[in-house]
Amino acid sequence: MKHSIFLCDKQWMVDEILHCSSEIPIQTGTCLKDLISDPGCLDEPGLADSQQTNIITAYFPDIRQEIPVIICTFSEYYLVFLALIQNQQDFVDFTETYTDSLSWAKQRLHPMYTDEYFQIEQMNNQLINSQRALMKSNQKLQSLLAEIRQASNAIAILEQDDLTALYSASAFYRRVEKCIQEHPDQVYDIIALDIERFKLVNEIYGRVSGDRMLKSLALFMLGLPHADAGIFARASADTFYIFMPEEFHFYRVLHEKVSAYFESYPLPLRVREKIGFCSTADSSDSIEEMCDKACLAMDNVSSQEEGLIAFYNHTLHEELLMNHRILDSIPDALKNREFQLYLQPKVDMHTNEVIGAEALIRWILKERRDLDLRSLPISVNVARGDLYEKDLCVVFDQLLQKYDLPGNLLHLEIIERAYVNDTDNITHILNTLREDGFFIEMDDFGTGESSLSMVAEMPVDLLKLDRSFLVSGRSFS
Repeated sequence: MKHSIFLCDKQWMVDEILHCSSEIPIQTGTCLKDLISDPGCLDEPGLADSQQTNIITAYFPDIRQEIPVIICTFSEYYLVFLALIQNQQDFVDFTETYTDSLSWAKQRLHPMYTDEYFQIEQMNNQLINSQRALMKSNQKLQSLLAEIRQASNAIAILEQDDLTALYSASAFYRRVEKCIQEHPDQVYDIIALDIERFKLVNEIYGRVSGDRMLKSLALFMLGLPHADAGIFARASADTFYIFMPEEFHFYRVLHEKVSAYFESYPLPLRVREKIGFCSTADSSDSIEEMCDKACLAMDNVSSQEEGLIAFYNHTLHEELLMNHRILDSIPDALKNREFQLYLQPKVDMHTNEVIGAEALIRWILKERRDLDLRSLPISVNVARGDLYEKDLCVVFDQLLQKYDLPGNLLHLEIIERAYVNDTDNITHILNTLREDGFFIEMDDFGTGESSLSMVAEMPVDLLKLDRSFLVSGRSFS
C-alpha cells in the first residue's frame, strides 16, 4: 500500500495508526508537524473547525514528495489520510482502506461525533463515485486511443504511394511546406524526374514489368548519398518529385547514378531519365507551382546543353505561354483564311528541270493578335552598300524603338563575299552593331574563299553554310 491512515490529537500527535505504508513511515507518538517541511499549513483556521473536512498538500522531506492530506476535524481528534496515488490501482486500494477506516472510526467515535461521521460518509460516497467515473473515463480514453491509432494508420496509408511506398503528391506538398516553414533560411531544390519511353516498357513487356521498374528505381534513389536529407514522392505514373537541400546538388547525383542504373537494368529496351529542377531561393510560389516549374524544365531537357538536366528559368515559362497563345489563335486563323499555300520548286541539278515542289504554309495575320510574336527573331539581309552608311546604327535603333523590339530579336545577315572583300572595315562595322545589341549572321558561307579556320576571327553569331561548301570537299580544318 502507498497510503497511511491514523488518528491525531489536537497537537498533531499520532494517537492510533489504522494503516501505515512503507513509503510513508509514521509511528505512534510522532508529531505530524515534525514530518512536513511547512508545519504552518496545519495551523490554518479552517482545519480547527468542527464538522470540517479539508484537503491540503504537504511536502514530506523524508520521502521527498508532495502528498495529499485529507483531514477530518473532530472535537478532540483529527482523522488524517495520507495517499500516494500514482495510478488507478492505487486509487482503488486507497478507497477500500479509506472505507474500512471510516467503519472503524464510526464504531469508536459515533456516540460523540454523529454529524462528523455523516460528513465523512458523504465524502466516502463521493470518493466511490469518483472512482467509478475515473474507471469509465479510463475506458473511454482507451477507446479514443485505439481510434487515434487507427486514424493515424489510415493517414499514413493515404500519404503513401501504393506501389513505391514513397509519399503521394499531396503528402509531398504538405511535408515540403512544413520543412520550409521550419527552416526558412535554408535553400532547397525541387527536382522532377521522369522516365523517357516508360510507356513502351508497359506496352512491350507488360505493366508488371513497368511496376517492377518503378519500385526498383524508388528503392535505388532512397539508397543514394544524402537521400536521408530529402523527401521523395511519386507524383504520377513515371514522374518522381525530390525535395533536397541545395548544397548537395542532388540533381547531379541523380543524373550520374540513375543513368548508370538504367544502363544496367535487365531490359533490352533502353530508357533514360529526364531531370528538371528549380530553387526555392527568392521564390514566393507555392509548393505546387514550384513542382510545376520543375516539370516544365524537365519537359524541355532535349533543348538544353546539359542534355538530360534542365534548370527552370523565366524564358521557359514565356515560351510556353507564347506557344499556347499561338495554338489558341489557330482556329480563328483557319476561319479567317490566314494560312496561305506556297510551293517552292525542286530543280534537278543535272537537267535543270523542275521535278517537284515543296509545299509551305505561311500564316498571314489579317488582324492584330496578342500572340507576343516579338519573341521570335527575324533575319534581315543587309546589302554591302548599306553597311557603309554612317547612320546605319541610328536607323536600326529608330526602327527598334518605333516597333518596341529588343535588338537581339533583329538578326542582321551579311554575305560572305562582302566580308572577304573588305575584312577590316566590315569587322569594325559588325563589332559596332553587336555592341548595340544586334545579332549578326553570315549567309552563304562557303561560296567564296573562306574556310572554317577563319570563323574564330569573324564577328558573327551564326553561320549559314552554303550547299557548295559541303559538297566541294573543302577541308574543315
